[in-house]
Amino acid sequence: MLKKEKTRPAADPGTISTLLGLDTQVEGTFSFKETIRVDGRIKGQLLSDKGTVIVGEKAVIDADVKVGTAIIRGTVNGRIEALDRIEIYA
Repeated sequence: MLKKEKTRPAADPGTISTLLGLDTQVEGTFSFKETIRVDGRIKGQLLSDKGTVIVGEKAVIDADVKVGTAIIRGTVNGRIEALDRIEIYA
């Protein structure tokens, strides 16, 4: 007999929980818990204790970024702090 798991499993780091598309613009403090991909623009602050941010190729981030993991493929104008790692691509 199979039993249904009662606790919620930890988020898979390969799973994107939030997507901010090309036409999205956010100004202010943006905080999150899991994994987000940004393809639009953010101005202000991007914060997460353990979360992962993926900055897409066409994204423009004019913000200080403080996250668990940062994967940068686009433009970030600001300070980047990561508890685990920062990956920067051409």
